[in-house]
Amino acid sequence: MLTEYIHHFADRLNSRNVMDHLQAATSSREGLFGISAAVALIAGTTYYHATKIDRGVPQVPASGIFGSSTDEYRVSPPAFIEKWRTKLGVPVYGAQLFGQHATIVSGVAVREIFMNDDFSFVKGMQRSMHVALLTNTYSMDVSVLSGGIKRYLSPNLKHFTKRVIEHLEIGLEQKIGTVPRKSACVST
Repeated sequence: MLTEYIHHFADRLNSRNVMDHLQAATSSREGLFGISAAVALIAGTTYYHATKIDRGVPQVPASGIFGSSTDEYRVSPPAFIEKWRTKLGVPVYGAQLFGQHATIVSGVAVREIFMNDDFSFVKGMQRSMHVALLTNTYSMDVSVLSGGIKRYLSPNLKHFTKRVIEHLEIGLEQKIGTVPRKSACVST
């Protein structure tokens, strides 16, 4: 019975038929109002459910026109992080930033994220950028790369940081020319 219904429904549902119905709906005032109401209802329901999700960490109270903390964060990211770390009393908390939920890790918890095997910084970075392209390690296993970072790079970071900054500045000069120093910038 169910398969017959699905087959009958699929036969009736062809692209021309659907487009004709949509065109007829959007050309009438009632159809346009109905579609607009449906979209607004779906958006409102989605927003309502997104605000009710238990994220497992304290949340920065929603502010701004869209319930986001982006405006406050853009003014001064370090001040935003310090303010809410102090107000919430924990180094890990959540906030709505740039239209997405962000988990902010600050203070002593940052080292835990990098050094604890239960947290995979490399796998997390792979979701936002292709690490293999940056490190030229196409065949290397992620655990080998993260293990190397934890074993050799993290404990000796003070030896590499100055050199990395120098190389970044050289690369910037080669690509875009002279880069003004922060102290040389004039604020308006």
